[in-house]
Amino acid sequence: MNNGDGRLNVYGGPNVYGGPNVYGVKYDGKNKIGDLEWMIAQPDFKNAIFLYCDSDDVFFSRDLYGLRQHKRRAFPIPVCSETNGCFSGLSIYNKLMINMAFNHLRDFIKDNSDFDTVFYSFDTGDIRVLHEHPFVCPSVISYIMTKIREISDKPVQWLKTRSTKIG
Repeated sequence: MNNGDGRLNVYGGPNVYGGPNVYGVKYDGKNKIGDLEWMIAQPDFKNAIFLYCDSDDVFFSRDLYGLRQHKRRAFPIPVCSETNGCFSGLSIYNKLMINMAFNHLRDFIKDNSDFDTVFYSFDTGDIRVLHEHPFVCPSVISYIMTKIREISDKPVQWLKTRSTKIG
């Protein structure tokens, strides 16, 4: 279903609520807001989903954020491959892997309406940029950010902390 602006409504029907709230959150140390591993364990975030960069092969990747144990609420977005290393460009394979991850997320949100918030990590002072992996091509990060913005009809926001400086 089209939203009228050319974007596909990923929820499969009229999107009355506009989708979940989507927040970028800046990492600023362990055991506080911004530490996705800590946040996912907090009762205040029980209705939240967490996106994080990972490998397309769970046996290859180090679990950078300690989130893999929370499979129901933590969604890895592939940025590296065991076979080809980190994504150095936006190839058909890389787009396919990223799209599969976001399709899985879309289906989960559609089937679990109690989850009303999605968090992703950013660290550049710009919520439009996913937490950048040093060996991943900027076009891959840009594509992932496009997919993040398509999660909801609501604008992406940032979860403010004392150290969050935007712009």
